[in-house]
Amino acid sequence: MAPQPEITSTDICLAEPEREMVIYAPQGGRVQVRLPENSRLPFTARWFNLREGKYVGKPTVVEGTIEIEAPDP
Repeated sequence: MAPQPEITSTDICLAEPEREMVIYAPQGGRVQVRLPENSRLPFTARWFNLREGKYVGKPTVVEGTIEIEAPDP
């Protein structure tokens, strides 16, 4: 994985193209994610709560540019 700040509005992202990405939202709130235009597959987005050490909510399949909101700040 390598830094890819252009993928997200938080500018904090590690990604392995076409495989996975980790986006950190230190302030919570709304986060814009810009998936690569040449992406062949949709991605599955899941929130991971660092304080509790577990995933929160249901996974969402995404393509293109989306805006998602953190479950809590």
